[in-house]
Amino acid sequence: MKRLIWVGLVAWCLGCEPTGSPGAAGEKQALAEAPELAWTHTAEDGTVDARGVVAGPDGGIVLVGNTELDRGGKSEAWILHLDRRGELVFRYTLGGGEDDELYAISSDGVDGWIVAGTRETRKGDVWISRLDRQGDVLWELIEGGAEWEHVNAIVRSTDGMLIVAGSTRSRGMGDYDAWIAKINLDGKIIWEITRGGEQSDHAQGLAATRDGGAVISGHTGSRGQGKDDIWAFSIDADGLVLWDRTYGGKEEDIAYGIVATKDHGFILSGQTGSTDSKHADARIIKIDEQGEVVWDRQFESETKDEMHAITSAVNGGFVAAGTKAGGIWIIGLNGQGQILWERAYPADAQDVTVGITQASDGAYGVVGFKVHNSDWNQRDAWAIRLEPVGVP
Repeated sequence: MKRLIWVGLVAWCLGCEPTGSPGAAGEKQALAEAPELAWTHTAEDGTVDARGVVAGPDGGIVLVGNTELDRGGKSEAWILHLDRRGELVFRYTLGGGEDDELYAISSDGVDGWIVAGTRETRKGDVWISRLDRQGDVLWELIEGGAEWEHVNAIVRSTDGMLIVAGSTRSRGMGDYDAWIAKINLDGKIIWEITRGGEQSDHAQGLAATRDGGAVISGHTGSRGQGKDDIWAFSIDADGLVLWDRTYGGKEEDIAYGIVATKDHGFILSGQTGSTDSKHADARIIKIDEQGEVVWDRQFESETKDEMHAITSAVNGGFVAAGTKAGGIWIIGLNGQGQILWERAYPADAQDVTVGITQASDGAYGVVGFKVHNSDWNQRDAWAIRLEPVGVP
């Protein structure tokens, strides 16, 4: 299972644009100052996308993604570690038999990684693997039915286990239903639930709660006011639903990312079509521990914008990453949802930003991919690092 990724991956290193060495971030970091671009990497192979990212042990980042093997739809997944200077630490591939894709990654809390996505054993089954630091597979879990299933998010729970969230067509009530499961570190499913209605309902993001449960973010077509509504629900350590809320208007509203706040609330990031604009606008919502709205920010503009991912900042704020007018868009927010800084990188192709993490040294790693000529068969994975200003 362990081997080098395709030759084209050297572009991740050859594409580096270093601008300096980072230092250790501290609590005195100035929130209002925009971080500087330290380096960028692009895998210009035309069939590659990055899908998830997590902080590495050395101030770097570890990301997962997929490489299309042929135009027939077959793909293999990969995991890649870049250190704080953008140097390649390791690169391994997984799968490759049919259509194997990874969408999420988390540290296992010991000395390795948990990766999750979908594997085409029937149509598409949930695929979860635990890897050690050398990239060796410790176990694999493949779970599914006669139809499609996949995992979009994975998080370590506060009781030392794993919670995964995704979508299923094999179980539940509707076209797609949210699928949530708790798994121990040996790969055994402790419990699993589905949640949804007669339409398509999707779980996109996860944030751990204090009691060993989680809050799930996503979107639902079965409930709410519009075509799709932002959806969040809370489960306890045993998978029992504590509350279930929708947030939306008359059109399509979607949440992708979620992050916990220090006051035990949560912030959702996504998009809304329910403003006066004729296109999607970015939307970020803070909810309290019971799912009630604390504040709701909808960023109306003249372009199509969305926020796919959000993470905490060491100083109490948040950093969200998404797409603005087809280019990469990253913003810093304070605790009230006000924009303090933003970085925008205009696109020479359609950028899709899918993940953000804060590295152990206070920098931010952002990943995604470019789509060329509106052709999803022409994709280039990318990763960037932003470093705080004024940090010694």
